[in-house]
Amino acid sequence: MIIEKNRKVYQLSDNVNEKNLLLLIETFSGWETVAKGWAYNHWGKIGERGGLAEAGELRFEGKLKTSIETYIETYRMLFRTISTIRELFEDFQVKASIYMKEDLSMYRINHLQKLIEDNSFQIISNNFYEKILTVNDSHLLKENDLTLSFKPIREIPIIRPALQEVQLEIF
Repeated sequence: MIIEKNRKVYQLSDNVNEKNLLLLIETFSGWETVAKGWAYNHWGKIGERGGLAEAGELRFEGKLKTSIETYIETYRMLFRTISTIRELFEDFQVKASIYMKEDLSMYRINHLQKLIEDNSFQIISNNFYEKILTVNDSHLLKENDLTLSFKPIREIPIIRPALQEVQLEIF
C-alpha cells in the first residue's frame, strides 16, 4: 500500500512559460520523483497512479480510499500552482548521484564521465559519485542519468487532495 502524504510540482527552469516540470511526492519513506519532463508526459504516470488508487493500492494520507477521480482532480489542482526552480532549492537539499555500472556502453560512460568532471561531482566510493545541487546546477535536474534525492530543509505546507469526488468527463 502506497500512502501519499504530500505532493509538489516545480519548474525545471527560470522560464515561466516553459512547462518542463519536476513532480515530487512525499510518502512515509520521504520525498521522491514521480515524473520529470514536459507537463503532458506527467499525465501518464498520474493516470497509472490513479489506477493504483482505484484498485486500493494507493491512497492519500488520512483517507480510507482514494478514487481515481479524486486522484486526478488533485493533480489538476496541483498543476495550477507550479512552484519555481528557486523554490525547489529553498524547500529541499537536492543531491544528485551517479553510479557507473560496468555494463554501460562507451557512449554512456563518456557522457557520465563528462558530467562528473564538468560539474565537480565527488567520488564517494568505487564507481559512485555525488553532488549537492544548488540553483546554479539546476540544468542537471533535466539529466536522466542522475538519481536525485530530496531532503526538506524547511517545512513544506501540505497540499491537500481534492475535497469531493468528481465524475471524470469523457467529452
